[in-house]
Amino acid sequence: MPQNLKQCYLVYLLNQPEWKDKSVIIFVATCKGCQILQSVLTELELDCLALHSGLDQPRRMASLGKFRAGHTRLVATDVASRGLDIPQVALVVNFDVPRMAEDYQHRIGRFQFVSFLC
Repeated sequence: MPQNLKQCYLVYLLNQPEWKDKSVIIFVATCKGCQILQSVLTELELDCLALHSGLDQPRRMASLGKFRAGHTRLVATDVASRGLDIPQVALVVNFDVPRMAEDYQHRIGRFQFVSFLC
């Protein structure tokens, strides 16, 4: 998919009725990309929070708590791909393709329904 169209397709996907109120994790490659995408989606009135290693621990825990409670979507780096147990995730979007195949497995391994946006 062309790089300049990825955000448009993501917004289109997230506005579809079947995903509008569902739990969604969107994986990106970098902390900066995570913050930018979260800001863009928030500006477009798509409720979401960022989760990446550039946030301090209390902010990471707050984002996770809100996501687990079903109040928001999560834009995250691979910091969220390991060790999270969130069974209600309905959609995983790989906005950026992971650098290593092992990271791909961790991103999708525990979730029942998976969709991809490359």
